[in-house]
Amino acid sequence: MQRSDVYFFASIFKIPVLKISPLHKDSNKSHGGGDKISSLQEINVALLQEAVVYFIDWESKNNILLTKENRLSCLPYNIEISRILQNILDKITKHSSFESVYKELLQEHKNTFFNQQELEKLKNTFVNSTRFQRNNEKLIVKINRFGHAMDPDRGILYFCAMLFGGQNITTKIIIHRERKIGKESHKTLFDVLSKNIVSKLYALLDCQIDSNQALKIFTTATGIMLDFEKVDSTHYIKISDENLEIFLQIYPSMTYKSLFLNATKLQLCDYKHDILCEITWNYEIIKKYLQSLYSIHSNTPLDIKPLSFKNAKEDIITYASCILLQKIGCKILAMSYPAAQGDKAIIIGQGRENRRIYLDIIAYKDSQKFFVLLQENKEKYNDLKDDVKKLNTIKKEYLPELHALLQKLGLIESKKENIILGLGAKYPKNMQYFDVDYIFSFDIDSK
Repeated sequence: MQRSDVYFFASIFKIPVLKISPLHKDSNKSHGGGDKISSLQEINVALLQEAVVYFIDWESKNNILLTKENRLSCLPYNIEISRILQNILDKITKHSSFESVYKELLQEHKNTFFNQQELEKLKNTFVNSTRFQRNNEKLIVKINRFGHAMDPDRGILYFCAMLFGGQNITTKIIIHRERKIGKESHKTLFDVLSKNIVSKLYALLDCQIDSNQALKIFTTATGIMLDFEKVDSTHYIKISDENLEIFLQIYPSMTYKSLFLNATKLQLCDYKHDILCEITWNYEIIKKYLQSLYSIHSNTPLDIKPLSFKNAKEDIITYASCILLQKIGCKILAMSYPAAQGDKAIIIGQGRENRRIYLDIIAYKDSQKFFVLLQENKEKYNDLKDDVKKLNTIKKEYLPELHALLQKLGLIESKKENIILGLGAKYPKNMQYFDVDYIFSFDIDSK
């Protein structure tokens, strides 16, 4: 269900989606995702939204995703991807507009995959639990945290709205919790929110939590400023059509906007699941807003410019650093571009409470002496300070966890003195020194 928002919006803008990920959970752990929902069922949910989604299995071996030898962020050649792209290109040459291409792809997908029985079977998997409460076609979906882009809750919410219809969804947040830290705590609810916001939230929690206070906690956490209208003297509140329209047009965060796009009610509850505040709105305004999005999309081709010092971003720094490391005889074990996530993480802790640390580049060099190189990159040199702290913390505090990852990648356990820390960024006007072993500083425009 994760990233269901991608094909939700792809359907609005009429763009086919290629989802490349392992189709089966290669782990015996109960947490961390699963494969109870088949790709056929997910395709059918997407078709309810008139979305065209192709699922490609990213195969693995020994719990490591298989990649191209010299392109570690890419899967190996895949004949199925080739067929999909060829099919789309054939239709592009046949039609004068991409809207017609999309229409034919959608019909092709429906003819091949649509299965009402699979949808009913999928609906029946949604039973009353800590996450869901179901009453026929009505479904309450619990949101567990505000921070971390509200992930994976955001994807689950879009998925449920596509399957049951947004008009049948209520979102629920346990806003007043029994404990500050631990499982189902305020700490997990406010995960990754800024320290300033969290301090304001704890100040609000020190007061008696009634309907007004619950609403203040919600608006402080999300930054949502709406004119809420009291329906009665208890906990019922509504958003007028006019205020909802303005909010949808100007509020910048699609993460929190998703709470409204995929439902008609929001319940703010205490730890006993009693409702402190219930907010309702007109779902017809949501549908009108979503329908309006297609009209604002642009058919203008992307403005492709030559690479320059000004427009080079962190991904270019990472790519160039890998090329340099290879030229000096290093073997790249792992690389992670900005916003990427993969299977090559340093895992801190156990179970659901574990933390994953991704490094931009992990490499090794086996010459007269064996070295492991860990590198972090930024577009701007002055933004590297946190990366210096991150690298040194790994070397000083998380060596066993680092060694576990290196062994997973096929290396024997390396010694602390053989671990080399490095940075990469654009060349600055004023160079400063950091507590690392080397720095790649790039000046693209110089001859």
